[in-house]
Amino acid sequence: YNLSKSNEYGVYTFFYDAYGNVIGMTDAKDTSKWGVLDGAYITYTKGVAALNVEVVDLDAKITESTAKKAFGVSKYDGLSAADIISHDLLNLSNQVLDGENRRAFAPAYDHLFKITADADGVYTIDNDRTDVHTLVTTEYAVRLTAGKPYVEYQASKNSTYEQMQDIRLTTDTKILVHKIDGSYVAYTGYKNAESLIAHAGEYVLDDDNNIEVLYLYDNVYMTDGSFLAYVGTSDIDRTEEKGDDTYYGLKVYIDGEEQIIYISEADKNIFGASAVKGFYEFQVTDVDGVPTAKVESGPRGSGFKEVEKNLYWSKTIHNMTSTWVEIREDDTSSKKLYTFADDCKFFYINSDQTKVEDDKVTVDDVITAYEFSKTADAIAKKTDEHQGKAYIDFNSKDEIVAFYIILMPTF
Repeated sequence: YNLSKSNEYGVYTFFYDAYGNVIGMTDAKDTSKWGVLDGAYITYTKGVAALNVEVVDLDAKITESTAKKAFGVSKYDGLSAADIISHDLLNLSNQVLDGENRRAFAPAYDHLFKITADADGVYTIDNDRTDVHTLVTTEYAVRLTAGKPYVEYQASKNSTYEQMQDIRLTTDTKILVHKIDGSYVAYTGYKNAESLIAHAGEYVLDDDNNIEVLYLYDNVYMTDGSFLAYVGTSDIDRTEEKGDDTYYGLKVYIDGEEQIIYISEADKNIFGASAVKGFYEFQVTDVDGVPTAKVESGPRGSGFKEVEKNLYWSKTIHNMTSTWVEIREDDTSSKKLYTFADDCKFFYINSDQTKVEDDKVTVDDVITAYEFSKTADAIAKKTDEHQGKAYIDFNSKDEIVAFYIILMPTF
């Protein structure tokens, strides 16, 4: 048989006669599978170079081995990443990839490749990516919703999500996700996937134009555990170091209770020295063992995406009793009456709006605070347009389930 194929294929089918002699050989079925690289670097043993690779398969398993052939190259002596990775392969013409360490090979990470392992677990990484499609530009977001057989994306920053047309997920789609903490998770079929938001992705189609393999990466966070919290200050309470990253403890109020949640440096910088006070939507994730919260959205002018939820803007109170409140929407003259749900919770937000007080506040306490806000003395000493207004949250019946009144300075 042709020994030259030994550099290309690792698995063969042999045919024997009755005496055990090899009488024929054929190439085995193509056993290559899609995967991504989590790391690569060159080492030398007795002067011979080896390319070490860390391969992530579609079950999210990471295996470290060597590659006998990668990107069309099979001998690595004296080569750097720039010599091995084809610039045309990943559109890397403007990047310099000189070096032999993991950092030098980084542009090849987070991309789908067809990868074959031979009987000894040595890899061949194909340089043919003609079947790989780019999902979206990394500036915007990609959304996967549990139980939905499609992918959504944002066409521009802060725009609404649009469904990818004519391309569907199936119950057999292999979904691989590179999470924000650097770990990987895998799902088979859209019914088993978790809801998440990513900022880049690649996919491979099957013969029926359905997605066979979907890979999502770049600042991925899960969206099944989102929560609302009040932020009154961007002062950082504490920090947590994990590797090269720092996470920042932000004081928030969840259902009136003070808590510290950790946010990324990127989100901290958006908050800035003085956060826009109000309610923000966070998504819980785990980053290297640190429970962190990714900011999904916030109030108008906060620098984060604005979501149309009632709780995001303070409302002007027109009238109220122990069973209902009449409010006026900001920038409108229309008024609407809402009733309090039986389980409605009441809270004070102090006049400088830095904290929430939930010291057994009752509806009668809130009425007293509201009546005081209308007095001439209170109005004369008012220092902020939000004082005397309220944040209100509703249930599906349009009943009020949470009522946060912002106190006047002299209350």
